[in-house]
Amino acid sequence: MFLKELTKNRFITIIYFEYGSQQVCKGRVYKLNLYHQTIYVINEQQDAISIRLASIKEIH
Repeated sequence: MFLKELTKNRFITIIYFEYGSQQVCKGRVYKLNLYHQTIYVINEQQDAISIRLASIKEIH
């Protein structure tokens, strides 16, 4: 159920850690790869970002 909610076409905020520092990404999910444990997000500037699921602290 949670994965289905993530892939809806709406903006979310993801707080995650990358290279030892906290990052914030606002965008919408366009792909979820469970095999590689990665979520792909298109941010507000239309840049594609990949985030490892293990590095995610919060999703709003």
